[in-house]
Amino acid sequence: DVFGVELWTESLHFLRFCWNLERAELLAGRLAGSGVGIVMDFSHIVAAGEDPLDYLRRHQGRIAHVHLRDAVPGNINLSIGNGQADFAAGLEALAADGYTGHFSLELETRDVTHGERPAAAAKAASFITDLI
Repeated sequence: DVFGVELWTESLHFLRFCWNLERAELLAGRLAGSGVGIVMDFSHIVAAGEDPLDYLRRHQGRIAHVHLRDAVPGNINLSIGNGQADFAAGLEALAADGYTGHFSLELETRDVTHGERPAAAAKAASFITDLI
């Protein structure tokens, strides 16, 4: 970290090499002790049919960054509030684990029209802000 640069891996990543919790955990195990951080993405976990709380238990203390977007099993393209991600429970568990990193609010474009995007972004930001 001499230059202020960190290396992270976003796994679990739906429809990619580490597409489920088991494969993501195998990669995390290989990277243990390497200094490579883990990005938790609620949408990828839910789209893969996995439980964000189980993901957090298995990667406790190793989460370096968090992506926030909604999903349902099999569909990652949903705005916050349009899917099944339990952000309240997940964010509470992150806080209990001592997470102090940043969050990226990922704004979906496939379930809203161009004209609806500003309102959808404000709604998502308000919803998440109330939880963190």
